[in-house]
Amino acid sequence: MASQMKMRPPPMTRGTPLVATYIALRSVVATLSILGSTMILISVLRSKKNRNNMQQRIIGGMSVCDLVFSFFVLTAYLWTPPQSKSFVPGIGNETTCNIQGFLLPIFGAGGASLFYNASLALYYLLVVKYNWKPRDLKKIEKWLHIVPFVPYTIFSIIGAALDSFNPLPKWTVACVPFPNLKLGPNNPTNIAIKNMARTRLAFNIFAVAFSFCCLLMVYLSVRKQDKRGQKWGSLEGKIKVDLKKSRIVAKQCLLFFLVVAVPWTFAFILVFLNMNGHYQEWMDFLDDIFIPSSGFLNGIVYFRLRYNRLRMDHPTAPRRRIVFGIVRDTLFPCCCKSFTFHGASKDDGKDLEPTINTAGTTNFSNESVGKSDYGKSDVGKDLELSIEESNNEELKPNIRSSSVDADNAEFIDE
Repeated sequence: MASQMKMRPPPMTRGTPLVATYIALRSVVATLSILGSTMILISVLRSKKNRNNMQQRIIGGMSVCDLVFSFFVLTAYLWTPPQSKSFVPGIGNETTCNIQGFLLPIFGAGGASLFYNASLALYYLLVVKYNWKPRDLKKIEKWLHIVPFVPYTIFSIIGAALDSFNPLPKWTVACVPFPNLKLGPNNPTNIAIKNMARTRLAFNIFAVAFSFCCLLMVYLSVRKQDKRGQKWGSLEGKIKVDLKKSRIVAKQCLLFFLVVAVPWTFAFILVFLNMNGHYQEWMDFLDDIFIPSSGFLNGIVYFRLRYNRLRMDHPTAPRRRIVFGIVRDTLFPCCCKSFTFHGASKDDGKDLEPTINTAGTTNFSNESVGKSDYGKSDVGKDLELSIEESNNEELKPNIRSSSVDADNAEFIDE
């Protein structure tokens, strides 16, 4: 026991420069995350093409979770009571603590957002590896939105029944299901809360592991397609386009997974350290700073395709102008039109991923390649998403020549 006590760094008092730095960093990260999540939701809801797309709807649901969580992080001090043992005092009361304690485990870190990422990974797996059609995907879509909320809502209900919503000590400024330190570690209620926390951790690990397995299967599938394309290299038109599109979609899958994996690395390390009785304040500090960043990082990955396509459409425009143009087009579409890149239609398809050819969708032929018109092609605007829920007649205007799509795919992949 004495050796464990020596391993702990000396306690820090409120008002120190480190605490002020913590508040500033946490507020900045939460604000950027709110901005990123809000931009994604606006893009999904404002565009009919995006709303009709399953991948976009899943990302929209994930952004709702990130937005709610980032809001609680930014306003954490309004919910926690002042008598908490956190390094940062709150101004809330027992009622606000209970409200946050019920909602935060559902939408917050380790909540539905993790399972939404698993839903997104499953979607990529079904599209890239198994070539599911829109009607097949539509049958399971509701479960990809329901399952992320079910286990964590149950955890919150159990936490409310046990009256276990307490403010966390040390760095984390939040009320969650947490043992009441006044009752002692052997209290039956505290034991039940700890068992629930272990179950919740198991669900979190499962969600991350499932996402990783889906990502690995997508990678192996794309690699297999690459080898097959090298073997049949003479069929350049269609195969080259399909391979490039598959790489782009697989890369998006990888980036969305890293958005979860990188910040959560600190959380999992901290959990295992605590289980072994080796609490580290610096790891707790980093965990609280990086976990709320998922909304901002998702925004970067989401708008990556639009940025690359705008770079291709406006090769002489500075990168900074394109970035600010995307922000203004999304948040203030009616303002500063001379500065931004807002087109005649908000449904320009720039946020959608390339089409993965499946039976019944886009067909390429040598005739279509020969008849392509570079002058009339809307280069880069309609590398249409994977599976858009529309009939073939609606898809026809968006079909480009294989050579043009190959160039666009190569540009985005770079």
